[in-house]
Amino acid sequence: MESYEIIIEGMVQGVGYRYFATNQARIYDIVGYVKNLYDGRVKIIAQGEENNLQNFIHHLHQGPRQAHIADLHQSLFVGAEKFSDFSVRF
Repeated sequence: MESYEIIIEGMVQGVGYRYFATNQARIYDIVGYVKNLYDGRVKIIAQGEENNLQNFIHHLHQGPRQAHIADLHQSLFVGAEKFSDFSVRF
């Protein structure tokens, strides 16, 4: 199981992006969390099988209809806690 930290930039707050990410995580059997950052970006910690993670990330690039994704950064996340579900954090 791999772990990624994903940072999404653009118009991604106030457009349902966290709930979109949660829905996609359920589809692809991803655990972890999503949260808004104070600077307007969204952060995701995602754990799952590599193929599922890549499909998940592909959909994160698209986002919900109202979102505009300017950039998405992903990096392997070493030492992440083990999650049992995917949640929205505040």
